[in-house]
Amino acid sequence: MLLPKPFILLSQHKAEERKKKSKDGHELLDEEAAASGHHHGHGHGEFEFGEVFIHQVIETIEYVLGTVSHTA
Repeated sequence: MLLPKPFILLSQHKAEERKKKSKDGHELLDEEAAASGHHHGHGHGEFEFGEVFIHQVIETIEYVLGTVSHTA
């Protein structure tokens, strides 16, 4: 899941943005989106691909280290 997950999340974010734009006919301003309860991504603000990728690398390293330590 190191490589696919960040790209899947990016694809979902882009699809959500397209859906929101086509539904409203125009792009909501950040103030309007915040006031109406709409959030980008998973409620963490703007989608940052680099942060998602780094987080996934950290999760992968933790998983590998945990697996190796259980086998010793």
